[in-house]
Amino acid sequence: METTDFDEIERLREQVRLLSSENKQLKRENSTLNERLSHEASRVSKAAFTLTAVPTTSIDTPVNTEPIKMGGVDVRMLGAYMFDNEGARQFQIWFELVSPSLLDAVLLARISYRVAGGNQEEPVIAEFLHCGGNGAAKSSFIPARLIKNAKSSIAVTVQAKLIKAEREDSAPFSDRDETAQVLIQDEMIPVNISYLSAWSEYFRGYFASSMRESINGLYPVSDCDASEFRELLEVIHPSWKPITQWNVKSLIGLADRFIMPSLSRKCEIFLTERTKHTLSDAELLKIADEYRLEFTKAIVLESTSADQLQKNVIAKEEYKSYSEELKKAIDTRYVESKVPERNKC
Repeated sequence: METTDFDEIERLREQVRLLSSENKQLKRENSTLNERLSHEASRVSKAAFTLTAVPTTSIDTPVNTEPIKMGGVDVRMLGAYMFDNEGARQFQIWFELVSPSLLDAVLLARISYRVAGGNQEEPVIAEFLHCGGNGAAKSSFIPARLIKNAKSSIAVTVQAKLIKAEREDSAPFSDRDETAQVLIQDEMIPVNISYLSAWSEYFRGYFASSMRESINGLYPVSDCDASEFRELLEVIHPSWKPITQWNVKSLIGLADRFIMPSLSRKCEIFLTERTKHTLSDAELLKIADEYRLEFTKAIVLESTSADQLQKNVIAKEEYKSYSEELKKAIDTRYVESKVPERNKC
C-alpha cells in the first residue's frame, strides 16, 4: 500500500511539473504573440524625402535630410555627386537606418524630379537591409539618372516604404544536449531535443508532453518525407546549409506544419532577395497566400505597379487559386497604383 501511495504521489508531482512547464511556455508564447501583433500595424511605413542636388556636393560633403521615424526606425536620405563608369558626374542618393533593435527590412524607393515639362519618376528600387548588432544599416547608392553633369540645383523627391520584420535570435546548440530519434518513413533520424524544441513549437510540445506517444524511445512523425526533414535539420543547425530556390518550398511547408516561425522568417527573407531566385510575382504570392507569409505578400504588392500586377499576376494561371483575401489585396493595390498614373496624364 505504501509503495502504491508513493507511486501515486510521484505521478501527481510529475503532472504538476509538466503543467507548470506548459503554463510557462504558454505565457512565453502569449507574450511573443502580443509582440508580433504590436509590430504588425507598423510593418509597412511610408515617408517622403526631399533633397536639393547642389552641383558642388561630393561624397565627402553630401547633403542630407533630417531623420524621419519609419516604424520606430530612424531613416535619413543623403545625396552627392559621384563619377560614374563613363566619367560623368552622376547625382546619387542613399539611405542610413538606425534601429533600436536587430532588424531585417526591405527598403523601397522611387525617385521623382521637378523638371521642365512636369514631374518625372523612375522605377521602384528595392533593397534588403540588415540592421546588425550596432542597430545601423546603409543602403546601396541609387543613381538619380536624370541628374548628370547638372550646373544648377535640382530638387529630388523620393517616396520610400520600409517593410520590416524583427529578427529573432538563434537558439544555442550543444553536442552535450539530450538526443532523441524521430521516426519518419521507417528511417530513424537523430535530433537534438533542446535545439529542435527551440525552433519548433510542435516538437517542443511533442517531447515535453506526457502524451507524446514515444515508442521504445522513438518519436514517429507521419506524412513527412525523410529527406526533406533531414534537409530542414541541415538548414537550422549551426552549419547553416543555405536556403535555395530548390528547397525553399518544402522548408516553408515544414515550417508551417511544425510551427517554426524563425524558419518561416528565414525563408521569407530569402524570397525577398530577388537576385537569389527566379520565382515570379505570381508564384511568390501563391506561396505567401498558402502559408500566410504576410511579409512576402506586402513586399511583392508594394513594389509592383498596376501594369505589372495586370501582366505578371492577374493574367497568370496562379491567380485563379488565390484566396479571396489575397485577390482583394491585389485589387486594392491595383487601384492605388492606378491613381498616380492617371494624375500624370
